[in-house]
Amino acid sequence: SPLKKSIFAGTYTINWLMDDQTLGLEELIEKKHSENNTTVLLFRVLGSILVFVSLMLCTYPLQEIAESVPCIGECVSDIVGSILCCVNCLLATGISLFTISVSWVAARPLYGIPALLLSLVIIAAGIAAGK
Repeated sequence: SPLKKSIFAGTYTINWLMDDQTLGLEELIEKKHSENNTTVLLFRVLGSILVFVSLMLCTYPLQEIAESVPCIGECVSDIVGSILCCVNCLLATGISLFTISVSWVAARPLYGIPALLLSLVIIAAGIAAGK
């Protein structure tokens, strides 16, 4: 097994103490791998939300300009805000997927390249929807 290595005709097992538990090397690697997956997923979700919020903040003045229309300004502002929300959500999804897929191209090209192409299609759709 990978845990046992021979040294001078003897064998030994490496045990690691983690959180008051004694773990073998394979168990330790599995535990750290699952912790890393959770952290990566959390950063991806939070990053995507932050991209969306930043796009909404950048386009908010357009919504405020629409509110200055006399009599129907509030209604027009709500419509513009809804459209901006949809376009910004599409762009944030594409930008986040692009950022994630760039690192995947280096680590897993089989998944990274299609994800990169999909992100470019989503970004193009967001730009086309905004026009």
